[in-house]
Amino acid sequence: MDDDSRIADLRNDFLAIMVASAEIHGGTPISAQIMGYLLFEGRLVAFSELAQALGVSRGSISENTRRLVTRGAIARHKIKGDRQDYFALAETSFDEKLIQMAEKLKIIGDQIRSIASQVPGSDKASRLTQFASYQDRLSDGLVAITQHTSDSSS
Repeated sequence: MDDDSRIADLRNDFLAIMVASAEIHGGTPISAQIMGYLLFEGRLVAFSELAQALGVSRGSISENTRRLVTRGAIARHKIKGDRQDYFALAETSFDEKLIQMAEKLKIIGDQIRSIASQVPGSDKASRLTQFASYQDRLSDGLVAITQHTSDSSS
């Protein structure tokens, strides 16, 4: 097997892992494939290349890239003289993404805690408070991970 074929096989294996991860986390398979392809390639990728490489309709690529751009996961680029859109991963580091996720989890925990404090009945309030604490622990864990990786790289 030549190197190009081996790399294509490895990319496909990686994309399958990305899809499985997306399914666990409630993401769409196509968005996961787009993210995986951009991560694996590490360069600007044309809209048409995404559709062809992933075997997905142009409409699905359009819908999913729009969603990913809105979430800040990928960036849309234009090349002068070329009418086609190009995409790449957003310039945010993985640690920055973890910190953003941690901040969102803290907000969600606070919002749940606020609702729990207004719910009559101790069993309902207790369950909601436990879930808010779960959000806090997830957030704290993400922050700890980023601190560990920055300590390791120093």
